[in-house]
Amino acid sequence: MRSRCSFNCFIISCCLAVASLAAVAEEQLVPLAAGWNAVYLELEPDLQDPDALFGALPIDQVALWLPSRAKVASLTDPAAIPNKPSDWLVWHPNSHPAAFLNTLKRVQAHRALLIKASAPTTLTITGTASFQRHAWLAPSFNLKGFEVDPLAPPTFARFFDGSRAHDDLKVFRLVNNAWKAVSPTDVVRRGEAYWVWCQEGTDFQGPLDLTVSLGNTVRIDARANGTLPITLTTNVTDTSLPLRTRSRQRLEWPAPSDLATLEIRGGSMAYRLALPSLGN
Repeated sequence: MRSRCSFNCFIISCCLAVASLAAVAEEQLVPLAAGWNAVYLELEPDLQDPDALFGALPIDQVALWLPSRAKVASLTDPAAIPNKPSDWLVWHPNSHPAAFLNTLKRVQAHRALLIKASAPTTLTITGTASFQRHAWLAPSFNLKGFEVDPLAPPTFARFFDGSRAHDDLKVFRLVNNAWKAVSPTDVVRRGEAYWVWCQEGTDFQGPLDLTVSLGNTVRIDARANGTLPITLTTNVTDTSLPLRTRSRQRLEWPAPSDLATLEIRGGSMAYRLALPSLGN
């Protein structure tokens, strides 16, 4: 049975390639329920000061986990977060009695945050897309979000197919202020953060692994992981940028465009994106 799956991380790579020419502002809308929310930020915010980003909203607390300081062997209720200052960077609004303890000074892209809201609201992030590879702490739970296609999201079983470090597939999502185990058939939601168990060292990036190399041209290497084929689909905003394959065959930019179907585990394709200022 053929499996088709598209991933938005490729468009993020393209945005990185042209960042030096013109940064295109985008928006990420994050709906917040009253209570705790597990959020993954995809964009580099224009406003990185937490006071400017969160201060006008009914948000009581924001917490950023520090994987470099603490492995997480088990999960606890989010209300315990303020009692672990060594494991988290935290922010409270200036009106909060604990605001003098704030340690979160800057909000960046590709971060998973726990946000406690006093009422339902929407957090709007205006910023630019960028590319960053996942880093895993092991053996430990990792607080992670994944940039998947919201129109065709993969299941957790599909996303982690082929990763020995995630064989047991222990993933938890935040539901009504408590961490609940997901089913392998549940879908990954864009913009949501999860606790994901990683049992050994790995550089697993998902069904599609991208490496971006910057030079006179931008080289994008795409590799299929897992046991099922991948269809790499792109959607770009600037179709004037020349794109070539490893064999230097020039490609056109219909949008969207199925650039390649990576049929087997370990199958790979390479593309070169030539910047106009640097030649073709």
